[in-house]
Amino acid sequence: MSRASLPLFLAMVALPGCFTPGSFPGTETDDMDTSSSSADVSPSSGSSVDTSATSTSGAGSTSMTTTATTATTSGSSAGPGEGSSDETSGSDGEESTAAADPCEGLICGAVQGVECGACVQGQCVGNVLCCTPPTASSVIAGPVEARSLHLAGNRLYVADFGEGLREFDISNIASPTETGLVVQSSYIWDIDVAAGRAYVAWAYAGLVVVDISTPGQPYVIGSETDVLGTGVAVEGNYAYMAAGAGDALHVIDVSNGAAPTHVGTAAIAGQALRVAVANDHAFLPVDTGELAIIDVADPADPLQTSSFTTQGSAADVVINGNYAYVGEGYYGFEVVDIADPEDPTLVGSAPITDDAGLIAGIDVSGNRLALAAGGRTIFFDVSDPSAPIQIGEVAAPGGGVSQRVRISGDRAFVAAGTGGVQTIEVPECE
Repeated sequence: MSRASLPLFLAMVALPGCFTPGSFPGTETDDMDTSSSSADVSPSSGSSVDTSATSTSGAGSTSMTTTATTATTSGSSAGPGEGSSDETSGSDGEESTAAADPCEGLICGAVQGVECGACVQGQCVGNVLCCTPPTASSVIAGPVEARSLHLAGNRLYVADFGEGLREFDISNIASPTETGLVVQSSYIWDIDVAAGRAYVAWAYAGLVVVDISTPGQPYVIGSETDVLGTGVAVEGNYAYMAAGAGDALHVIDVSNGAAPTHVGTAAIAGQALRVAVANDHAFLPVDTGELAIIDVADPADPLQTSSFTTQGSAADVVINGNYAYVGEGYYGFEVVDIADPEDPTLVGSAPITDDAGLIAGIDVSGNRLALAAGGRTIFFDVSDPSAPIQIGEVAAPGGGVSQRVRISGDRAFVAAGTGGVQTIEVPECE
């Protein structure tokens, strides 16, 4: 790197708007050693670039704006000992008018341990991503305490903890309409939806099956009261329930929705509030610090065959292809390769270094991951599962606590407790 470009490079590395997973704006930052970097991000000979960064915050969102303007200079680039100039001037010595900022609204992030990049003329320079910030777009009123949710086409189903199962028409997201309410008992915990039915983990009522085939007319068709649980996932003809304090996984045959039948139980060493199912295996995040993996090929005889030790108290899990993404208490999340369920292996992780609050929910769609973490929802790019990149966050509305999150297309839906249901425009990255 030439001496003339070194000051610019160092200035760009130190931009306050740049961040890594361990140094997102508002968190503690680690010192970066750029002495061994060979990246040259200087502009071409005969011009200089003036970069400046400002951090802006709006209601419930965090963004970084980096401005860049190009100025014409006379002569060639400065040689050794001659210094350099980054002044912007026209032919008459007057300051020229800057063009529209192509970096407006873009965030440049970097993989942890790599020099931070900068947005220059609409492009990120360095090992970085250019991302639009996540934006809170609306709050769906109605739920008293939203604990969980699930999407089915233009319908949103919300587990309203002390009230019941609520149905909303979200075909017009700017003006959602509540179209149904099912009341069975208090303390509704979780929901899954499959083939025109909602399967609800309902305290004191067990597993409740609700017919939702006709929008606006949800009604209970059956229940299994012999099992209690806090998390539910449906695969084929079976519903799988995490028993919470019951330290177990329950398997229920739901082929006849009017008469669901408990067929099997597997004990686990700890409390699991959620469950995910894929490829004849159930995955349970256990509070003692593990992901329990249970073979459910024989639903009547589920058997734990392996486990993965987590860094934090495992709270939620989502499966995406051959990876299990595990949200963990106050730690962050880990990515686990489950291509061989008998031998799960760590692929990557994203510890949250500031006080994120208790992580209660996680979801992945494509290359985007969202964490429901205390009073906020945090977004990551997981294009490379071994190196997740934190790309933004949004505060929960009304002092609520983010408890469950679902990504659908370009929106995330967050069950934010007493804050209701929040919708967020998911970050887009290049």
